[in-house]
Amino acid sequence: MRAYRASVTVTFSIFAVDRRENEPRRVALFCTPPARKERLLTMDTARDAAHRGLLKLMLRLPLLRGELQLLWPNDPSFEALCEAYEDATATLERLVRRPGDGEDGLVEEYRGVCQALESDVAIRCRARMARP
Repeated sequence: MRAYRASVTVTFSIFAVDRRENEPRRVALFCTPPARKERLLTMDTARDAAHRGLLKLMLRLPLLRGELQLLWPNDPSFEALCEAYEDATATLERLVRRPGDGEDGLVEEYRGVCQALESDVAIRCRARMARP
């Protein structure tokens, strides 16, 4: 689990109009509770990343959605593949959006990594479908 320190406070104010002065004034102030604030500052778990990878794979490989859903809860190594796919696609999206200096060749490399992971997942799904 990755955590980042930041000073984030979500504050909600409720204003009401004072009848005597006809001016709005703050009548209540709510701040983010500490537990919620901690959740806002903490990055996702590996399982969350793997689940996002699974969802991306389901979009990318629609014919294998059913098999992907069956593999997900029963195969821990498949979860690792999904997490790797999430990491690769997130990096690819970042590289396409904001390429850095010297990262020109990385876009094609990450496209290849994503395609290799997709084919690994497809092979695993088809092997599972072939089993009686």
